[in-house]
This record gives sequence, C-alpha cells and structure tokens, in this order.
Amino acid sequence: TPQRNQYVLDMTRPDVVDHLAGAMSRIISDARIDYIKWDMNRNITEAYSASLGADRQGEFFHRYILGVYSLYERLVGEHPDVLFESCASGGGRFDLGMMYYAPQAWLSDDTDAVRGL
Repeated sequence: TPQRNQYVLDMTRPDVVDHLAGAMSRIISDARIDYIKWDMNRNITEAYSASLGADRQGEFFHRYILGVYSLYERLVGEHPDVLFESCASGGGRFDLGMMYYAPQAWLSDDTDAVRGL
C-alpha cells in the first residue's frame, strides 16, 4: 500500500537485495557519488513477506533488517570511499549494526544549524 507516495520493498528476499545492490552500485559508480544519506520516513504497514510461510511471518522484521545489512555490506565493500549516513526516523535505522556500515547518523529532522555551532 502506498504511503507518502512510497512503497516498501521486501528486503527479506535475496532477489530484491541483489537487484538493489546492482542498480545502486551502477548509479554510485556512474555518477561518482561519494556521500549517501540513507533515510526512510515511511512506516512498514504490511509487515509480512509472501516468500515466508505463515509459520515464519514472525521473523519478518529480523529478516528485513538482515536484508538491509546485506545490501549495505555489498555497497560498502564495492564503494569503500563513499560515506554512508543513516537516519534515525521512519525506518528506525539507528542501531549498532547500522553504525558498522554508516558511521555517521542523522539523529533528527528537528535541527537548528545555529545551535549546532
């Protein structure tokens, strides 16, 4: 279901992760990108995977984040000079696992540049 004009991809599926890794890697290389802010301000509203049996749907969130980590692992490995910054909102992507791949984190959209000085 679209929310904020966005869909959520099923990161529990290796074929989805493979497709994203290939597409993103090409864009990073072709555009010579050296910084990526990885944000996700959308709730996961359909927390299930068609590729998991009914008895394994409780594994969805764990397997989803393992898919995200797998994508990060590939991108960081192929593009070690790119700075990845994770974002804490929406996707809740602020944990020690994320910090392994994205050593910089955007903690809040409620920021004041002057206070940061």
